[in-house]
Amino acid sequence: MKSTGVFRKIDDLGRIVIPKEIRKTMGIRDGENLEIIIDDDDIKLRKHSLVNNYQGFINDLVNSTNNITDLDIIVTDRDKVIACAGSNIKNEFLNKQLDNNLKAIIDERQNKVSKELDKYFFENKELIGYYMIFPVISDGNSLGLVILYSKNQIDTNYLVVAKLLSSLIANKVDISC
Repeated sequence: MKSTGVFRKIDDLGRIVIPKEIRKTMGIRDGENLEIIIDDDDIKLRKHSLVNNYQGFINDLVNSTNNITDLDIIVTDRDKVIACAGSNIKNEFLNKQLDNNLKAIIDERQNKVSKELDKYFFENKELIGYYMIFPVISDGNSLGLVILYSKNQIDTNYLVVAKLLSSLIANKVDISC
C-alpha cells in the first residue's frame, strides 16, 4: 500500500478529512459514496459506484437492446465502462477508463449526438464513429453514460433508445437507493 505522508486526526464525531489533493487525484467528488473496507489492520477507502450494484440488470438490458437494434452499446459509471455489447465493442472495452472528454459529458449532464465522425478513448483504445451519448442521472446525480455507437451515421429515431436506456438505469438505481 502506498503511503502519502499525510496525517489527519479523527474528530470527536469519528470523522476524518481526506485532503483535497488526494480527492482530486482519485476523482472523488463532494457527496460521492466511499466503501470502507477492513483488511487485517488496515482500513481502506474505495470509490463506490451505485451503478455497479446493478451489473446483472444493466448487462441484460444492454445485451437485449443490442440484439434488437444491432447498435453497439456502452454503459459507464463515472470512471469506466461497466457494460457493453455489439460487434465493434465486445468485452475488450469492459473496465476501461473513460477519457476526459467523456468525463466532461458526465459533469455537463448534456446529451451529445455526433453528426460527423467523432473519436473517444477508452484507456488506450481509440473508437472512431458516430455516437449518441446520454448521461444517467439519478436523484440529481450524474452517475455515468449510456453510449450508442456505430461506424455509420445513427438514425435519429434511436434517440428514444438512448434516452430509454438512460432512464431505465437511472430509475433502477434511484428506486434501490
